[in-house]
Amino acid sequence: MRASLPLSLALMGTLIAGCNGTKGPTGTQPAQATSAADACPDAMPAVVAVVDGTPITAEELATEGAGQLLEARKALYDARSQAMESIIIDRMVQKELTSRGLTEEELIASEVDDKIAEPSAEEVAMFYAQNQGQMRGAPLEEMLGPIAAHLQQQQAGELTRAFIDSLEDKYKVERHLEGLRIEVAAGDSARIGKASAPITIVEFSDFQCPYCTTAANTVKEVMGKYGDKVSLVYRHFPLPMHREAGKAAEGAECAREQKEEAFWGFHDALFADQKPWQTDDLIGYAEGLELDVQEFTSCLNSDRHAATVMKDVEDGQAVGMSGTPGFYVNGIVISGAQPASVFYDIIDRELERVGG
Repeated sequence: MRASLPLSLALMGTLIAGCNGTKGPTGTQPAQATSAADACPDAMPAVVAVVDGTPITAEELATEGAGQLLEARKALYDARSQAMESIIIDRMVQKELTSRGLTEEELIASEVDDKIAEPSAEEVAMFYAQNQGQMRGAPLEEMLGPIAAHLQQQQAGELTRAFIDSLEDKYKVERHLEGLRIEVAAGDSARIGKASAPITIVEFSDFQCPYCTTAANTVKEVMGKYGDKVSLVYRHFPLPMHREAGKAAEGAECAREQKEEAFWGFHDALFADQKPWQTDDLIGYAEGLELDVQEFTSCLNSDRHAATVMKDVEDGQAVGMSGTPGFYVNGIVISGAQPASVFYDIIDRELERVGG
């Protein structure tokens, strides 16, 4: 199999950031800029406009357009971060090509293409069984080729990430671009781990979002790696296109009313069986968790947790959420279903920063 080397796959879109003052994260002076605005794009006068003698302040501007301004700052950092990662990868690869006396094509073949294995019939059948909702009723025989190609593409991505990680270790890559920290309240939302943990991950998610299923599995991997050093807070962000997601979120809160741990059991059941749920489906999950079904049904029908879900959505929008999943690791933003390595990179640096 000949594949193009997706070198940026493991590294793009990792940290979101904005201007963080006049000095860099290590206390060094920033690179030369042509103006104060270039050095700090968020810099603005205290009074941005005047109407009939009444000033409009920068503070008012920040409050009025909080969500849009955060999105703009995140987009700015995304562009800078992607440019930085592209340069890092290019320099590492060029050093490796020189060191090994290979062409880029030979390097791709050696580290990726030649290591990709043909998926077994069992692996294809397992993928088919676990992703029935994406098969649209197509029989297994019809999906053999597409599934095998998809699994090989996954292998290529994993091999590429592993290779890039090995180059980072070899060439001692350091990053000094600090992520934008956004204060996100945990409130009394469902939590795994202690609030006193050195790392808090606040997750905004949608039970009907397929990318959120991938992210949920990644988060379990992250929690398993760091144990009590990490606390996870789940907040709801059902998207308008997912009509049943809001009621499913209410169901998770109804389960939580009976037992705190039941929230996470309900959470897992929803992600394991994504579909346009009916009320009976949600009640069935409650039965599976051995909850009081009558109490659960009464709670679900009362809509009493609709306000809880809407408050999460409003809080998410206020901190720049527009799609799912989204994570705030000690306030540092991770957008989308990123690989576990993205979380590891941020968490390791945060543990070093806070001495955890």
